[in-house]
Amino acid sequence: MKRLRQKGKKVLNTLLMPAMLAGAIALSPKKVNADTQKTLDFKVENTIYKDSKLINDKLRTTLNYDNFSFRLDKNEGRQSQYNFNLKAIDNDKTQLSVFHQGDIKNKDNSAAYCFGGVLIQDLGKLPILGETKAKLLHLSSLKKDDGAFHKEVVNLMGENIDLLYQLKTCRDGKTDPQYYVAFHNKDIHASIGKTDGNKIQGVFATKDKPNLSLMSWGSYDLDNKVFSLSAWNAFKNGDPNIYNQDIARLTSNLMTLGVVEVLFPHFDSYLTQGDVTHKFDMNIGKGNFDMANQVGLKILPNLGVGGGVLVEKYRGKDLKFKPIAEAFYKIPLGKNTALHIEGGYLDGDFTAYASLHYKK
Repeated sequence: MKRLRQKGKKVLNTLLMPAMLAGAIALSPKKVNADTQKTLDFKVENTIYKDSKLINDKLRTTLNYDNFSFRLDKNEGRQSQYNFNLKAIDNDKTQLSVFHQGDIKNKDNSAAYCFGGVLIQDLGKLPILGETKAKLLHLSSLKKDDGAFHKEVVNLMGENIDLLYQLKTCRDGKTDPQYYVAFHNKDIHASIGKTDGNKIQGVFATKDKPNLSLMSWGSYDLDNKVFSLSAWNAFKNGDPNIYNQDIARLTSNLMTLGVVEVLFPHFDSYLTQGDVTHKFDMNIGKGNFDMANQVGLKILPNLGVGGGVLVEKYRGKDLKFKPIAEAFYKIPLGKNTALHIEGGYLDGDFTAYASLHYKK
């Protein structure tokens, strides 16, 4: 469904949960345990939507084993993509990953092929920043009959302050910098910076507050005069795996940097993030306004439902109110396997998602 799918893609370009592949590894390194056993993680995901007809939007297969990961996206209406990632070094002080991501060529589009690496290094205690890690990323994307695309990222993560700078060199040779500064303590994370083009972005999140778990992110386009704001909140038993410093930092990074579609995981419904939850999206500018407000409730630990209303007022058109409904159901299929199903409704259109996940 186009409207829900578009709103979902806006979320994908902003929030959220731990991404496991190359671009996201640069943003959210995991703690290393030398005694950790090798793990196998296999997941198949399928997303469909219906507006005028039923469309199989994405079939995704992801395999992670030890320090290697592979993902394949079969996309509808746009090029399919794949990604390889290998952790070459992984210890307490240093992590080094190399990756390759590419498009699958079709009759309408030539393919782009991307190669790069990510270095994460513990720098110890620095003035002002305190205990600090540095993350460096470089990637180059090549495409037939077009210029090369390059990206460099420098990120310093301190005890209470983060600094990030990215420089993109586009295929036409023009450069576009992005950057942010973030403050964080035991209670909150807050960042402000510049993202693509001439946009200001910001993120605010609370941490380790199960009954006041807040995650909000927004941007203002200085050229088009459009303001956007989104939030996923939980007011009872907020999930500590979501409302923490690592995910707040990842949200700031994704708001500023962005990554290609194949590197974005599916983000489970806001209903999964607490017993009582709230989802909010708003866009306003140039005489147009839309706002979606939803409230959710977990009926059981593996079952949740929610609903709300979308309010639209576009220039030259009447004010409209449209109902929204959403639900999820998670079914354990054994010790290591689970089936996750979720769906949504908006103005006569439907979207559905299902995943089969095996982890050992």
